[in-house]
Amino acid sequence: MSDPASLLPSSEFQYKPFVRRLDDGMETLTCTLEGVRCGSCIQRIEDAVSSIPGVIAVRANATTHRMRLVWQAGEVQPETLLQKISALGFKPTPFNPDQMKQNARQHKEQLLLALGVAAFGMVMLMGFSYSVWAGLALDMGDNTRTLMHWLSALIALPVSAVAGRPFFTSAWKGLRHGQVNMDGPISFAVLMTLAASVAETVRGGEHVYYDAAISLLFFLLIGRVLEAGIRQNAGSAVDNLLALSGGIARKILPDGSILDIRDDELRLGDAVLVASGNHFPADGLVEDHACEVDESLITGETRPRLIKPGEKLVAGTLNLGQAVKMRVTAVDKDTRLAQIAELMERAEQHKGRHQILADRFAVYYAPAVFILSLLGLLVWRFGIGASWHEAVMIAVAVLVVTCPCAVGLATPVVMVGTVGQLMRKGIIVKSSDSLERLAEINGVVFDKTGTLTHGKPELQRVSSQELSGDFSVSLKQAASLTCNSTHPLAKALTSSCPTHAAPNVKEHPGLGLSQQGAEGETKLGSSRFCNISDEERQKWDTGAEDKELQELWFRIPGKTPVRFTFRDEIRGDAKQTVMSLKKSGLDVFMLSGDRANVTEKIAKEIGIEEWQGQCLPEDKVLFLQKHRLIGYKTLMVGDGINDAPALAAAHVSMSPSSASDISQVSADMIFQGEDLASIKSTYELAKRSMRLVKQNLGFAVLYNIITVPLALAGGLTPLIAALLMSSSSIVVMLNALRIRSA
Repeated sequence: MSDPASLLPSSEFQYKPFVRRLDDGMETLTCTLEGVRCGSCIQRIEDAVSSIPGVIAVRANATTHRMRLVWQAGEVQPETLLQKISALGFKPTPFNPDQMKQNARQHKEQLLLALGVAAFGMVMLMGFSYSVWAGLALDMGDNTRTLMHWLSALIALPVSAVAGRPFFTSAWKGLRHGQVNMDGPISFAVLMTLAASVAETVRGGEHVYYDAAISLLFFLLIGRVLEAGIRQNAGSAVDNLLALSGGIARKILPDGSILDIRDDELRLGDAVLVASGNHFPADGLVEDHACEVDESLITGETRPRLIKPGEKLVAGTLNLGQAVKMRVTAVDKDTRLAQIAELMERAEQHKGRHQILADRFAVYYAPAVFILSLLGLLVWRFGIGASWHEAVMIAVAVLVVTCPCAVGLATPVVMVGTVGQLMRKGIIVKSSDSLERLAEINGVVFDKTGTLTHGKPELQRVSSQELSGDFSVSLKQAASLTCNSTHPLAKALTSSCPTHAAPNVKEHPGLGLSQQGAEGETKLGSSRFCNISDEERQKWDTGAEDKELQELWFRIPGKTPVRFTFRDEIRGDAKQTVMSLKKSGLDVFMLSGDRANVTEKIAKEIGIEEWQGQCLPEDKVLFLQKHRLIGYKTLMVGDGINDAPALAAAHVSMSPSSASDISQVSADMIFQGEDLASIKSTYELAKRSMRLVKQNLGFAVLYNIITVPLALAGGLTPLIAALLMSSSSIVVMLNALRIRSA
């Protein structure tokens, strides 16, 4: 037995640079796994590694052959985790898209070589078999028939050694570590058929099955080659994203000269020249002039956008205009592109309920197949009185026809395809089980500001405000409190009066901002938060239209409070999105921290009958909890800090990319761009993916219900069993790939 350590990278420097530090003292590493064949392999790895003290999470994917490890730094070393995986017979290597593609290409070439050898052997053996079959009718002599059998053995044995290597190697690795994987029954069936044929040849018998054994390998290899191609085509959206990194960046040196370096060699503050038609290599700011860019990779929005000097760009954005100079503000794993890739990777590796059931099924299935095959052998030989050859062939057919590779692989292929399809639409899925939950919803709850509206309100200057001599002073003082806030109204106030940030400002989600001073507490926020009386409000009341504006109140101890009003436009597709969700049978609600009259006006304009204004964060959570009790499974869509508790409490949640960081962390999915239509398209894609998963699992169950009794009854030869097994795997894989047409 080889040393498990020999399966590890030859040098610690090959994986330590890939270890990433997370919050709360955790570390993570993403690896590629060699030797994974099915769901039982994944289950073994996850069970073994998760049992190690200090491991927080381990997620592996049978489709992408990738694994993500998360552990508490200091409690366990990554070498321990990698050695544990190696001891199970799998080789973990740091995830590298280029290396992974090369490995996949080499694997496919090996399968094609094995397939070619199997095809050659099958044709040759068919010739010998035909002569024997013809000889049976023409009274071929025993010596001649035995010679034909020996010639067949001389071809079949070396051909099976080459053509069966993918199956034999995988099965042996499993057995060597005390496990039976899906290649075990196949390998045992082929070897048992060859052994029975050699025994028959030695004793000069009439019936051998060399052609059946090699034909079995031939058709199984066809399935494996097609599966490898499907797996490669299914691909991973992460690979497509990360393919944009590791390119060449044109760094501008202090003397003005240009130095070509790799993207990963860029540092904060570097100046980079990005030519027309090239991708921006890192996050940064445009410096010299405006440029038109294509952000479709990040946002899903195909329309070009004009970026002005001083505006931010993200890595992966395509420059459509003339060459432009940018200043790097984030590199490597801190870029928006890398963060999106990490979220995508987590989604593809995360398991939903259907996949967990399939993996558990696969763990116990292989041993059950051996027991069933042995039972068939004993019943036919000793119960029915069939010959050893007939009983062995029936046992072989049972072993082959019941291989459940389709069950273990079809579900993750659907998930990978769905996540990739959503990525192309500008939607980031953080866990695949959120797609299952999204497919179950019967209601949608929208936040108002920043979700149904653009979230970019503008400060309104009305005559009563201009008459106040303290207004401009108050505006500057209030803006100093909002400098570091992400609330849309706060940002509007800051942009209308740029100033320095005030110290010791405290944010109260859903209420406002405060600053403790020598004379008392200065407050900026809602009328309730600032304790505004009816008399104080009347001073700023300018009529019915004014009441529909959003507002912030600013109160300084000992001074008359000041009211700032804002107008926020409804998103262009808000009404259409609400109507389309209703047509799909979903109930739509709206919650807002804004005043009731403003909330009501927006609700009526876009067609929402049930709404609630002046909601605190706990009010939104309470709303969701009450509706859950009466049978609602709701999708919560929100963007603000005050929405984070509701996003976490909902059955499933979405947040726009413009949302606060805490909201994006709380949400299950993040949609890019300005359009709300992505909510409906995500819902439809989630429902379709779940239909495909159920179809695949249903087909797999139906396949076994039909084929297993047929094989046990002697109605299938090993060759027919191989055709059926390969066909079933391809059918469910192709069905899973239908998600790409959505």
